[in-house]
Amino acid sequence: MVGEAGGFVRKLLFLLSGPLVWFIHFGIIYGAVGFGGALGHAPASIRLVAWGATLAAIAALIAILWHAWARRALTKENGPRTAHETTASLGALSLFAVLIEGLALLIVPL
Repeated sequence: MVGEAGGFVRKLLFLLSGPLVWFIHFGIIYGAVGFGGALGHAPASIRLVAWGATLAAIAALIAILWHAWARRALTKENGPRTAHETTASLGALSLFAVLIEGLALLIVPL
């Protein structure tokens, strides 16, 4: 019974990994921009943290997409692949959201 629960949680975390990465990225970006100046950090260091978080989120989401597509190809003949397609779709939407937030970093001055 414990193995089934661990498998379910692992599959659920993989399914939601794209939105989780986006949520963490969102929190870091707006936390750094919102509180960085109030805590006395220079705008250059705030921008460095924001762009570093953006690049890390993009790399993580690309890895999630690659893994989901690879798993989808492996399970193509062996059974249902809906979870992998959903993971890839959520990952693609999260990647789009991170890129839009990166656009906001380019437009909004610190």
